[in-house]
Amino acid sequence: MKSKYSSYSNQVQTYIDLSGIDLKSRRRDILYRRYYLINFLKEKTDLSLSSIAYIFKKDHATIIHAVKAVKDLEIYEDFKAYTALEAEEFPMDAPAENKDARFVTYSKVPESLARLQIKFLENYV
Repeated sequence: MKSKYSSYSNQVQTYIDLSGIDLKSRRRDILYRRYYLINFLKEKTDLSLSSIAYIFKKDHATIIHAVKAVKDLEIYEDFKAYTALEAEEFPMDAPAENKDARFVTYSKVPESLARLQIKFLENYV
């Protein structure tokens, strides 16, 4: 499914909003899904740890932990089962994003998301 957003960070942000992934939950299924998305952004974009943390409302240490945890969890079937939807939407074999791709055309982004992205870009990029 092709997204109307031009960057992985926007796609993940929108996916989080629409799928209802609770960013504060510690339930294993939600935690694994969040870890997968964090790892996807780390692997496929040039975003800093702080920038990824901002998207997930976490700090950079949590992002480091998530990336390390995914490396250990990838061999387990329950991790694969919990993250199947995310893996379909955001496959790890997707091409990496170049630096300029994360700057979107604001006419394609809903107004509230555009304001949030402008604030993000002013503060973290």
